[in-house]
Amino acid sequence: ITSIICCSMAHLASDLLPESFDVIVDGTGLTLGLIAAALSRTGRSVLHLDRCVYYGELWATLLHKDFEEWLSEHISGKGAEDVPVGPIPELEGKKALVIHDTPKSVCNVVDFIPNNPQVVPKEDLDTSKTAPQETVQSPAQVVQSPAQTVQSPDQPDSQASAEQEGDKSPDVPSKITGGDKGDSEGARQETPGGAPARRTWQSVVDKRWFNYDLMPKPLYCRGDMINSLTETNIGRYLEFRAINKLFTRTGDKIEQVPCSREDVFNSKAISMVEKRRLMKFLTFCVDFEKHPEEYQAQESIPYTEYLHLKGHSPNLVRYIAHTIAMSDDRTTTIEGLRSTQLFIRSLGRFGNAPFLFPIYGSGELPQSFCRFSAVWGGVYCLKRYVQAIVLEGDKLVGVVCSSGQKISCKAVVTSAKNLRTTVDFHGSLKTKRISRAIFITDGPLESTDGVMTVVTIPPLSLGSNQSRPLHLLQLDPLSSCTVAGTYMIHVTMESALNTAHDDLHVVAKTFFNIEGHNECNKGGPNLLRAIYFNVDTVRVDQSQFSTLDLPKDLRLVSDPDDSVSYEAAMKEVWSCGRRRCCYVGGGTSREVGR
Repeated sequence: ITSIICCSMAHLASDLLPESFDVIVDGTGLTLGLIAAALSRTGRSVLHLDRCVYYGELWATLLHKDFEEWLSEHISGKGAEDVPVGPIPELEGKKALVIHDTPKSVCNVVDFIPNNPQVVPKEDLDTSKTAPQETVQSPAQVVQSPAQTVQSPDQPDSQASAEQEGDKSPDVPSKITGGDKGDSEGARQETPGGAPARRTWQSVVDKRWFNYDLMPKPLYCRGDMINSLTETNIGRYLEFRAINKLFTRTGDKIEQVPCSREDVFNSKAISMVEKRRLMKFLTFCVDFEKHPEEYQAQESIPYTEYLHLKGHSPNLVRYIAHTIAMSDDRTTTIEGLRSTQLFIRSLGRFGNAPFLFPIYGSGELPQSFCRFSAVWGGVYCLKRYVQAIVLEGDKLVGVVCSSGQKISCKAVVTSAKNLRTTVDFHGSLKTKRISRAIFITDGPLESTDGVMTVVTIPPLSLGSNQSRPLHLLQLDPLSSCTVAGTYMIHVTMESALNTAHDDLHVVAKTFFNIEGHNECNKGGPNLLRAIYFNVDTVRVDQSQFSTLDLPKDLRLVSDPDDSVSYEAAMKEVWSCGRRRCCYVGGGTSREVGR
């Protein structure tokens, strides 16, 4: 039923759209999808546009064919966002807030297959190896229609029971699978002589089954995202894998992070005294709000400094701050305590560790909220976006689409980056460049037992340029993002150097065997392919939004950040509901929330 309704609400880019809506949402990213779902559920008529040919924007997951086209377009400089723009019609005395052509969000794209000297310094090459292979691709036109994009395979409405160590709630996502083993048996093939057989990217079959996340994140089992999925029953149409183990790098070794009381006391990485201190501190964090005297005087200092003041050893500070709280040197004490609390409360709900990950990739989440909005009457059209916002005095009365069509509306929600060259934000708009890497290998990271996991790399472990911790998300074939015999490792960090390749090629050299290179980990899994790219993101300070010279019914949201979880995006959605903007009114956005 969902697929049928979604088809009926999807329009082609050449279609003439209805002339009036309550709210127009420009962009199908996760935050915008959540807002659209909330508005549709409360009876508002919603038009949801996107300049891309796929749902999710920077939150998307792309199939192999679509990802190859995405790479080609960005390598060529075209970009998947390029949409023909029609003329702005006569506005009959009204004025227009024109959205100028925004700079491309994705840049510095490098598609690297070992032995390609075009993307690696010459001094790193082993010249005794074979000649390079070309990996440059030509631009191709995406032919997938919006109606096809919005659909998903039919799934049963009944909720499968999850393997839990904690509570058993009926409001859980449709299907959660656990298990500590991926496809490690088929990951490293051997020759008849017993030596590992070298696998290459060209030898990988069924590449069409790869799913590439642009900005992947795991979900806390008791985070706001899971709460939204369960309270709205959207989780019934999704499947998840439980991440049952976490790891961290200590020296040159990767070790398991103790997540339960049993793990803590079985761990050999921390001493017995440290184990007692760790358990005592974690117990305090479960309900730290009841003991304000323990932290109020240090609320605004860095979390790592607070942990040192409490007498924790450097080893424990590293475990708590970087691996449990997933924090860095910018995290304040109060933020660190809340993150630690969320980590602990998420343990045992769906598995030993606190995280879930969507099967088929993180892009399933924004699509699920778009489907929900379509079920409740939302209208969708890809390859079309808001070209100008129409104002009558200070009141927002409509928009002009990229097709040139004028549509009346009472409110508009869009990304802040669309207006950064038009509006003076008085310093409330923060820009950040994020470096991304996607590594495809023929085996898992060493000592990770071949499972889907998150591996934390403490600051400075990979050199002086790594000022903050790195989190490596390893996906196995059971995640349905990679094929049998291969693994996909995602790395995300705030950019420190000129390009993503400059920032993250050290990760490849540290953990993988790269054919044709002298400086690499010869004992690690073979690197089959690496994709590097930068993402320029924009974040708007919602606390200063009222000071901007903007119509009160115009709402701006931020791009995805480099944090591990979805908590920042969810807080922005709550902020939208609390401000009663976007024609939500009365706090009714809680239909897709708490």
